[in-house]
Amino acid sequence: MIEKPTVTDIVKYAQQRLAVDKDGSWPTPYKSFCDPKKRSTITRLVKMAFVKGYVEVVPANRANLAERLPEAERELIKRFRLRAAVVIQPALHDVDKSDPDAVADAIHSQLGHIQAKLIAHGGVLRDGDSVALSSGRASYHVAHDLAENSFQSALRDVEVISLSGSLNPRHYSTLPNLRLDADYNTQEFARWFGNVVRQRYVKEWLVDRAKSPVERRRNNDALSEAAWKKGVDVAICGVGILRPGHRLYEAITKKLPGFEPIENELQQLIAFSNKYATDFYCPVADIANRLIFVRPVSGIVMPSSDEQKIEALVDRINRQTLTVTEDQLRSIKAIALISGSAAKAAATRQLLGDYNVRYLCTDVEGSEQILNIRDQAGVQDGEQPSIPAAQNNLPTAHTRNRAPQRKKKRHKVPIDR
Repeated sequence: MIEKPTVTDIVKYAQQRLAVDKDGSWPTPYKSFCDPKKRSTITRLVKMAFVKGYVEVVPANRANLAERLPEAERELIKRFRLRAAVVIQPALHDVDKSDPDAVADAIHSQLGHIQAKLIAHGGVLRDGDSVALSSGRASYHVAHDLAENSFQSALRDVEVISLSGSLNPRHYSTLPNLRLDADYNTQEFARWFGNVVRQRYVKEWLVDRAKSPVERRRNNDALSEAAWKKGVDVAICGVGILRPGHRLYEAITKKLPGFEPIENELQQLIAFSNKYATDFYCPVADIANRLIFVRPVSGIVMPSSDEQKIEALVDRINRQTLTVTEDQLRSIKAIALISGSAAKAAATRQLLGDYNVRYLCTDVEGSEQILNIRDQAGVQDGEQPSIPAAQNNLPTAHTRNRAPQRKKKRHKVPIDR
């Protein structure tokens, strides 16, 4: 008989019973870890462990099951001169694959989890850093994972900054009541720090018809020139494209209130996106709700007149929204970019070349397309475009980097006369 077992004893017996035995059987037979005469007592103690709440069984974190692909990571680091890259094969065994929104949510959750681990293990942030966060699922999962699943950071004199006004973005399929604005993500990120951090929030809507955008920016605690005088050391940002599910796409298609000042321009941009979007390209993307014209790449045929119209529409919307400016975006010393799915590949590739992206987190499909995409100049009005490359037959990274073949020199052979 076991006399007066302690809580430690009870937990130990429960752990031994629920472990996988050496021969692979589960649960572990009692004879493998206790005297058969004590089996009834051990059974009672194992039951007590659950009834009293000493132990519990929780689902494994799906993000921990995602497989990293080192070869693809090395290729991205080499090609785009990154400090670090993460490429995952997502773990989707318990996700309804017929629901693309649920799949996208799961991928972003896993990417955010792994990016959070990189930050928590050190090397990305330092004492005195200024860290900025965008809106969206990717930034949320990084911030939330750090706050909930990591030891508190001991970094000192850190400043956290929101990059955008509010527009109530949300998860596509899961957590429907969660809003993923930059202010909220910034607050969630601040919870990770054990020491007091300086917090700068936008605290305004992305669009406001009653106030001048210039005036709103001049007096804003997060986006004013004074707030950015010190500069931003690291920004954690997701990549968005103007396709179904994007908040600005929904603003028009679902006629959401509050976007009237940019409604006309958004309608036109959505029409262009519907016209030119493919499995790897969308002409309009965003980072921190700042819209970006994605230049045509190999396989995309777009007249220069449409390019100019899209650029003009993007510029007009950016002038009306309260978000990070182009100059501010380019001044960020290091951007940690999280981009899930192949559909964002062209946008991600452009961001890698145009801004100081130093960390990239993506999935295997996104990685393959990012590495395979080639730049292509737009087609001029009236020109007959060449036949575009088939979407699924883009040249591989290997063939694209192959050195051109040199012509063999012909040596003249003397002829006897």
